[in-house]
Amino acid sequence: MDLASAAGGSRSHPVALAGCRSTGTGSPSCGYDLVLFDGAASGSPTVSALKGRTVIVYHGTLGETRPRVLAGYMTMRIIRDDSMTLAPFLRSVQSRRAQIFDDCARGCLVDSMVCCARALDMETGDEAACWQKCAALRLCEAILAADRRAPSSHALHHLRGMSYPDGDMAQVLPMLGTGRASGTLLQRMESAVAGICGALGVHQGVLRHKAAAMSHDRRLADCYYYLCSRACALMESDRTNPPFAYRMALDVERDDAQMRKNATLVRGLAERLLLRLNS
Repeated sequence: MDLASAAGGSRSHPVALAGCRSTGTGSPSCGYDLVLFDGAASGSPTVSALKGRTVIVYHGTLGETRPRVLAGYMTMRIIRDDSMTLAPFLRSVQSRRAQIFDDCARGCLVDSMVCCARALDMETGDEAACWQKCAALRLCEAILAADRRAPSSHALHHLRGMSYPDGDMAQVLPMLGTGRASGTLLQRMESAVAGICGALGVHQGVLRHKAAAMSHDRRLADCYYYLCSRACALMESDRTNPPFAYRMALDVERDDAQMRKNATLVRGLAERLLLRLNS
């Protein structure tokens, strides 16, 4: 399979394989994540088929500075680099591995605490419950980053296999609700997330493919976690959609007393981990 050609762009644009396929840890239905370094980092990704395989092409820039993006560049495999510019860029990124992952973790922890504050300020209602779940998701992302794990559709697998310095973390995973995942529920959640994407003008192709691939592989809990993470990112970026849309996308359960208890627990864990990272 000619991945360089699948990525498109001119030969002066470097191309790299990213994600689980670059490390050989992908599931059978996982696509091939390619990054085309054409400088259009804000461009929408494209999804296409090549010889029975799904190829997802993202756009990147050699001037990238965002820790969450750079964390995903750590395991890249260069496919095309005629300009000889991608290799030195990736070496520079890898030399700052610890700093990038720590910055990524700090950013997620701050986001988690902001979500907790929003939930506790509202006290009750669908939106408060959504913010509390977002807080738990961001805390999990921070823990993964602190463990030098880049964001992926296999995040839940890594979370379950980790040992945690704080015993309270065992109480956070059940907050995610992944045990409720079923085919019918995932269809409703995917429709809700896709609807929000459509309202915001966000590309749906990657969402649809990844959800379908994980459902096909019977990775229902992973699919649930992925859809919740996408909904969380959308909610953080735009708060104009009605709370009921996010309630469906995040599959939140209304229990105001439990929500406040959970938000307080997550905030305490986030504060402790942030102190540890900054010490």
